[in-house]
Amino acid sequence: MSSAASLEELAERFVLDEARMLDDRRYAHWPELFLPDGWYWMPSQPDQESPHTAVSIVYEERRLLELRIRRLLHPATPVENPPALAHRHVNSIVATVQADSSIEVNSLAVIFVLRERIQHILSARVRHELAQTGDGLRIRSKTVRLLNCDSPLFAFAAPF
Repeated sequence: MSSAASLEELAERFVLDEARMLDDRRYAHWPELFLPDGWYWMPSQPDQESPHTAVSIVYEERRLLELRIRRLLHPATPVENPPALAHRHVNSIVATVQADSSIEVNSLAVIFVLRERIQHILSARVRHELAQTGDGLRIRSKTVRLLNCDSPLFAFAAPF
């Protein structure tokens, strides 16, 4: 097995492990997966090319992610009272090692969210840009392109 193939397999495993972490509501550890200058972006328009050209559903650098997670975990957060349950299904994963040794991982993801006995379904194309560090792979950027990003969305606070 070549080192590129094993690195691609590690990247695929990383994305699946991240989804499981979020399903298990281990939100406090999620920002640790990001580089200090890493960011998370959810565009509000299907063809939006940058978080700087239009308002986004979410555009947060790691320190804002950490703040959002602290708020999400606070017992008085209304959108998480009672806490929502979620299952993330990640498939069609394609990991590609780039010339700079970063790894681009593209996937399709569906999240089923159960909140107050009502189930919601969101679908997205997800792109992770991962960097190799001494501590393993870390997220340089994560872009979640919701299928219905330009439609009204239900209130959800959990990360995709």
